[in-house]
Amino acid sequence: MSKVRKTVLLSILFMSGCLAAMTGQNATKTVVDHLSRSVEVKTSPMRIVSLHPIATQIIYILDAQDRLVAFDNLTPTRPWARKIDPKWASRKAFPFGDGAPNVEGIAALKPDIVICGAYYPAEAEQIAKVATVIAFDFHLRGTVEAVALIGSAIGKEKETKELIAYIEEKTNAIASVTGSIPRDKRPTTMYETYQSLSGGGFALSTCGNKAYQHGLIEKAGGINIGENYPVIWQVLNNEELLKWDPDVMFMRPPVEGQKSMTLDDLRKDPVLGKLTLVERGKYYLMPDGEFSSSVNAPEGIIGLMFMAKKLYPDVFAGLSLEDEVREFYAKWYRYKLSDRDTSSILNP
Repeated sequence: MSKVRKTVLLSILFMSGCLAAMTGQNATKTVVDHLSRSVEVKTSPMRIVSLHPIATQIIYILDAQDRLVAFDNLTPTRPWARKIDPKWASRKAFPFGDGAPNVEGIAALKPDIVICGAYYPAEAEQIAKVATVIAFDFHLRGTVEAVALIGSAIGKEKETKELIAYIEEKTNAIASVTGSIPRDKRPTTMYETYQSLSGGGFALSTCGNKAYQHGLIEKAGGINIGENYPVIWQVLNNEELLKWDPDVMFMRPPVEGQKSMTLDDLRKDPVLGKLTLVERGKYYLMPDGEFSSSVNAPEGIIGLMFMAKKLYPDVFAGLSLEDEVREFYAKWYRYKLSDRDTSSILNP
């Protein structure tokens, strides 16, 4: 081989390598996650492990589920996840949270990126020893911030911009109406949940002012009865609850294996049965689809519209929750809902 030809060939190989680095699977970029860590990730990671159900939902919505090699162990229990992701049974599922993560199992999958919750920093630290980890905050940061981080980390920038624009448009449409309602005209609102106790069992709780649901209530035009508690969840005192006697109550949808609480159940409850809202029927179970509409996730926009409609039925008489749910699933899950499907989401 002549020296000239060798030089030309080396130049071509060098340029090809540069092009691959810029456009191929070896290209990288730096993102700053919600633990303030600068993490170098592949520009378009093709093997993703999602260790939190909210991250998994965002990945579905951004149309990147075919890159999932494993997800959290809550997602496969969700009936709607099975419908929108026919391949769910082929994916490995890992537990998430404060427990020791399956580091060996995750490493064996050779993921390009692992996404977990910033609420569990110890989990992120352990997995970072064997894989590239991005941690997102699903408690103290907004949905848009989670979408922006995850969308950038998995290389779905175009879809991310579209999703953020959609969330902001729907949010502003509600807030522009409720924002002008004076405080003395707003209904006092309770978001009911049950918190596990260290000694076992559960205690009736509501959301404090650090909870996502607090912001949901405010944007929908209500006054959160737990607004003065600087926490995420606050165990309630029965006497205080009866003194507050909130106008409206919302409850999170039941998780796997739990039963929905009905108005009849409330009437039989020795404490809740005394609330005026029970007599008036102002108790609503939040919509429940691929994921709950009452948590800090994209489907939370359905929860916001639902709350606003229930708090102000006359003001939002023109808002069709059925149409909004169908639009959301068609646009973001690429799934056409039947009337029965829509009803089951709005009335879990």
